[in-house]
Amino acid sequence: MSFTERAIRGQQNVLDRSLCEQSIIAASANKVPDFNKDTCKPNRVNLTKDYIIKKYDLNDDASNREIDPLVKKEIAELMFDCWKMVGEGELHPYNPAELRTNEFWPCLLYDYNFICSIVSFEDIEPVKGFTLWTTNHRPPKSEETYYEFFWKRTPTPEDIEDFEKNATNPEYFFDTSKEYAVVWKDLYWVDFNRLTDFNILNMIYSVNRIPRPEEFLSFVVFVPYSEIVQPDEGWCMFIMN
Repeated sequence: MSFTERAIRGQQNVLDRSLCEQSIIAASANKVPDFNKDTCKPNRVNLTKDYIIKKYDLNDDASNREIDPLVKKEIAELMFDCWKMVGEGELHPYNPAELRTNEFWPCLLYDYNFICSIVSFEDIEPVKGFTLWTTNHRPPKSEETYYEFFWKRTPTPEDIEDFEKNATNPEYFFDTSKEYAVVWKDLYWVDFNRLTDFNILNMIYSVNRIPRPEEFLSFVVFVPYSEIVQPDEGWCMFIMN
């Protein structure tokens, strides 16, 4: 796909996102997750080295040191657009009582997943230190960093120390040989005290607030697509679009 074709598709995505946002607002008011299936389809994004070079007017032989922060910027902007579209954690269109649960496994929480974008990579090296990057970069025309916008708090010195360690830990790299997804997770808590899932507990650590029973808590995350479409057996996870 040429750069011009990407720009045209981007304009269409802006229109679709506006219509999708309206349907999410309406669904939240009615507590019926009846999203517009045409306008709320996940946006397919292919981040290639060639695309980054052309968009940011880099030399053809640009190094990974030049490309890496721009890939992070592209990911962060996809997350930013998603979080804005879904109401920044203030909209909750789901009614747990109306969704079927797993009859053999009591739900400690309901994990609703709305996929904003599916991202693939081409000629891009593994992305390291993304969370650390979000703590010192801001969206356009914003006084908040990406981290503050996503998590609604300022990272502590202890957070920064952890993020710096994670930036050199392969377990926290984005593996660019895989597809990833920008996902709005809306979690409904039933019994937090019995929850043991590490990834969910790590999100709670990021928000820095223990949820109350029967409370929704929202996040926007960038995770391997396979984790969303192939959840662990028995997990009360729902894909909503």
